[in-house]
Amino acid sequence: MTLINTLEQWHKNALLISSPYLIKANVSREKITFIYEQLKAGFGEKFFYLKTGIDIPLDKTIWIHQLLANMNHLGSIGALYHIALLIQYAHTLESNIYDEIRRIKNNPRNLRTFFYELFIFNILDKGKIENKKKFTVGLQEIEGTCIINGKIFLFECRKVFMPKIEELDIKKRLMEVFYIKSRKINKGIGMICGIKMTRPITGNYRQSFEEKISTYFDNFNKHTGFNEIDYTVEDRTGTFTATNYNEASLIEAKEIKNYDVLFYLSPKENKGEMIHLIGGTQSMFQVPQTAIYKKLENILKEKKKQHINSIYKNKIIFIDTEIFPSLDMDIFQTETSFDVDMLKNVYNKVCRDTILIITRRIYHKEEPEIKVAAVYTKALESEANYLLSRFN
Repeated sequence: MTLINTLEQWHKNALLISSPYLIKANVSREKITFIYEQLKAGFGEKFFYLKTGIDIPLDKTIWIHQLLANMNHLGSIGALYHIALLIQYAHTLESNIYDEIRRIKNNPRNLRTFFYELFIFNILDKGKIENKKKFTVGLQEIEGTCIINGKIFLFECRKVFMPKIEELDIKKRLMEVFYIKSRKINKGIGMICGIKMTRPITGNYRQSFEEKISTYFDNFNKHTGFNEIDYTVEDRTGTFTATNYNEASLIEAKEIKNYDVLFYLSPKENKGEMIHLIGGTQSMFQVPQTAIYKKLENILKEKKKQHINSIYKNKIIFIDTEIFPSLDMDIFQTETSFDVDMLKNVYNKVCRDTILIITRRIYHKEEPEIKVAAVYTKALESEANYLLSRFN
């Protein structure tokens, strides 16, 4: 177990790729320095210390560490730059808002939501839309209000993550376990291992299948003098199988996709007395559109119930998706997952007194692509269009 400083490691690499001595630097040195100084000042040095070899659940993973780990990815550098800009912007706000960064810095999802709030606050301020941030009415904490065309709007910002994110986390971890265990085998025998999970998939499945994988590889290493693999274990969580490697069987398994997790070791050319094995993993993770929009509907219902007795008649709900190298996938990761008709259907069922704004910030390149969509009633059309124009 090693303690590393993710910011310092990133900075060391960033200085190399931004060197003024390069014919063409990947990114400017000024931007790198700005990111480094703002992150260090905003979060404090201890925030960036990370113990390697520790298994961190997906919902506990700090996305800034993930961005720093993708050292050469320009989209990740772009995302870090925009976080740094928001830290700088937070300095201009009341101290209680800026101090929130350190208060919630160890709660990754709350921290991401807070930075989305800063993003929206900044849009409103730059767009010269009169607003009030982070205050209380009675016992209720209000995220903010703004005034458009003389109308006062209560607004809220939400990060919404993909449904079944726990399932994705389990499968990702099992793929890692296969990789670790396969590095310790003592025989040059090819194999295909498959995991089929019983639905619904719950958190205890991870331990159950980790034990199945470990038991299989332990038995594989203990037994000698055999070349045939025919191994099956089944219980209430599902089935683990292992068979000898066969190229036709692997092609069929990949095409049919009837495994939740597939692992294989393919024997290649011999190197002297050594048999060279090449491994791979594949996982099936599908989220139907209906599940995505059902989750969105439930969140909007929750917000409507939360403010049912609000003194503010008009409301704005901002929903965000960020797309960058990360497994903590936000709700609208692809163009096909974002369906305007399904969005309107949810809106008409739940929140017709609200302007619903969907932002998608895509960090594939150093400069992010920001897409914004809105759903609203005819009565709020003028205010919605004015608000949309502030994002340009």
